Amino acid sequence: MHADGNLTISDGTVDITKSYEGIEGSIVTIDGGTISVVASDDGINCAGGSDTGSTDRMGADQFSSQDGVELNINGGTVTIDADGDGLDSNGNFTMAGGTVYVCGPTNGGNGALDYNGTATVTGGTLIACGAVGMEEGFGDNSTQYSVLHDLGSTVSANEKLTITDSDGKEILSFTPTKTWQSVVFTTADLKEGETYTITAGSQSETVTIDGIVTSNSKGMNFGRGHGGGRGF
Repeated sequence: MHADGNLTISDGTVDITKSYEGIEGSIVTIDGGTISVVASDDGINCAGGSDTGSTDRMGADQFSSQDGVELNINGGTVTIDADGDGLDSNGNFTMAGGTVYVCGPTNGGNGALDYNGTATVTGGTLIACGAVGMEEGFGDNSTQYSVLHDLGSTVSANEKLTITDSDGKEILSFTPTKTWQSVVFTTADLKEGETYTITAGSQSETVTIDGIVTSNSKGMNFGRGHGGGRGF
């Protein structure tokens, strides 16, 4: 689904079962509906001008944020299965509502989330799994707590991921269909000072929310959300 300028999805069902890049536009806004995308490259790509593919994306200003380029998710249910970046904005990414699941890349040259400007979450629920290497989380300009966490080893495909609170209550779950090691998650249920357990396959690790962004990542984000990324 391609738009030369702005693309807004407010309701209905979008089911893309095969694509190179599933949804493209300079400004992509999702206000509602049920969206499912399978892509051999990026699931959702927001960029100015035409996207000529991964092999041509290594230009001099590949890290620069593009003006007038945005990915905005305010509602709906979005499910992404992408071999490239899951959600990719060459400008900003904002999330204010909705539910998003990303089964992202298995190679470390891409990320489940990828942005060049800022990534801000103020509401909604997201859980995005991908490889270690170029992983990114939300920025600390957000108002809702989020976690970017790299597990100690790769998780096999089709292993259920669960996130539980200190009382053992499940607050999030997802079953990625590909191998992964890095996860980004956010929900209104996260509370500062609370300890959560991330369980996937035979691995179980705990994380304590110590700020608006909590991370152990040594990837592209170097363990914290920030104002710049590397989406291309």
